[in-house]
Amino acid sequence: MSVHASVGSLLGLALGIYLAYRIRTNRIAMFNAFKTADQPVALKFSGGREEPIPDLTPILRPSTLGDVATYTLLGAGGLFFGGETGLLTGTFRARSKIGGDRESRERIQTAFRKFQADALRTQANLLDQNKPSGSGFKL
Repeated sequence: MSVHASVGSLLGLALGIYLAYRIRTNRIAMFNAFKTADQPVALKFSGGREEPIPDLTPILRPSTLGDVATYTLLGAGGLFFGGETGLLTGTFRARSKIGGDRESRERIQTAFRKFQADALRTQANLLDQNKPSGSGFKL
């Protein structure tokens, strides 16, 4: 199962970094397209009043902080997604391996039933020993 989780984590991390790269590239392309497009400089109202429109280019410029946040968040998200997917595939693989060997499955089921019985006996003994007088469960 650890092999599945490790491989899934690596694949998820790679996918997250790839997606972050694609987002960064597209963000830069959109900024360049916005920067080169004709932009209005003023807004003229029907009453004749004219208001200047501020230049938004410096605000929309991609920043290093945005790049770091993109790579960090998508990398961590990919790592989580890949690790969880690897855990699930490893669990399914282990279940199919155990289910395929009848003798092993029966041995594991018997051991689990004995464990459950032992745990219930221990819990019952603790309840009998720590039972103060006059208290009990009321239904």
